[in-house]
Amino acid sequence: MVDLVKSGILPAIDASAPLTLKQGQGAGAGGVLTLASIIVSDVTTVAERPKYFASIGIAYIFSTLGVVIGAAISQHTTWRW
Repeated sequence: MVDLVKSGILPAIDASAPLTLKQGQGAGAGGVLTLASIIVSDVTTVAERPKYFASIGIAYIFSTLGVVIGAAISQHTTWRW
């Protein structure tokens, strides 16, 4: 929802706005990761935490790898059939 709003207001403002909006997006992502860690620490026992933290870490790694792989595919291949 936030990205939808940002993409709607982006054309209406100056050229420095994309950097500012990216910084806001990064801060939001950091907040989500921190909040997930707090919730896992609050809800689970000490013995169960590694399992949940591992799943959060794996999801983060794969979300980053997806962007890198997608960029590599779009830079080094064509979309023509």
